[in-house]
Amino acid sequence: MNATKITLLLLKGEGNSLRIAEIGNWIGVALAAPRTEWDELCQRPELGKAGVYILSGGMDPVSGLRRAYIGEAENVGERLKQHKTNEFWDSAIVFISRDDNVNKAHVRYLENRLLTEANKIGRFKLDQNQAGGAKLSEGDREVMEDFLYRIRQLLPVLGSDILIPAAHPTASKKPTPVSLIGRTAFIRKLRDEGNNWNTAWEKILAKYPGSSIANCKKVWEKKERPPKFVEAPLTAPGEILFCPLKGAMGRGHRTPDGDSFVVLKGSTAVLQERDSSEKWPQHMAVRKRLIADGTLVEKDDFYEFTNSFVFSSPSAAATVIHGGPANGLISWRTQDGTTLKELDA
Repeated sequence: MNATKITLLLLKGEGNSLRIAEIGNWIGVALAAPRTEWDELCQRPELGKAGVYILSGGMDPVSGLRRAYIGEAENVGERLKQHKTNEFWDSAIVFISRDDNVNKAHVRYLENRLLTEANKIGRFKLDQNQAGGAKLSEGDREVMEDFLYRIRQLLPVLGSDILIPAAHPTASKKPTPVSLIGRTAFIRKLRDEGNNWNTAWEKILAKYPGSSIANCKKVWEKKERPPKFVEAPLTAPGEILFCPLKGAMGRGHRTPDGDSFVVLKGSTAVLQERDSSEKWPQHMAVRKRLIADGTLVEKDDFYEFTNSFVFSSPSAAATVIHGGPANGLISWRTQDGTTLKELDA
């Protein structure tokens, strides 16, 4: 990865105050400010151009995630003034063009790409539906993809992790038959997507030339559940933490920035909620939502995570697994029993 020189101007000399970021010959410029400096931000002459912006702030009570709004405008300054009455946000980041070569179609494309990535990563509860985007020529798409690349670079510098993936730690995995992780999984995926056999067979041959139609048809027709996800042993102790309770076992880790906590797919949670769960309505609301959307499914007297999920904290994750109040710093432990609190000491 090539080194990148970023120029960061602190207009008041403070890192959390109004600031401007630029990268070499990049056609864009970024501005960021807290809500307390909203008027000053909106008065900046740069904001009279087309651009995209991200407002972020407090926690959503249902999901337990931080809230964010991603928008676009031909005149960002005027559009931002309309958001002043929205109370959830406490910081704003704006990306605009230095010249007039970025237009409405360009920023609609960027808005759609930002929404798609932010939704996929899932760190924030977005306060709007997916944007329609815009059709651009191949050349314009290349320019906007470079613009998006610079946005990804600058967001962490300006204090936002909205596009930082919740990366999984590296683990040493036991050898698994190629038929399980390769062709068989591919066949099941095609079947579960609703393809008919003839269409699926063409796709199987294209991806795995020389396959036996008899063997593949056997996999296609066998209605068995895929194998239960089990996290592999660690190469380095302590990378993955465990949260056991009454036979349930959570497996997870902190995100690279340390602000959130990921519970891994295949983890289990208790079925029965504690009587004291009413004291933690926000976290229990998250648990109920995960059950409703299928992230937690009942299996073998437990709830099982069908997907990895990013929680706002270790305690939020442990509370969902325990079915009631839990101190994440004590509940999460390494394989040798060292608590997260002890690791942080």
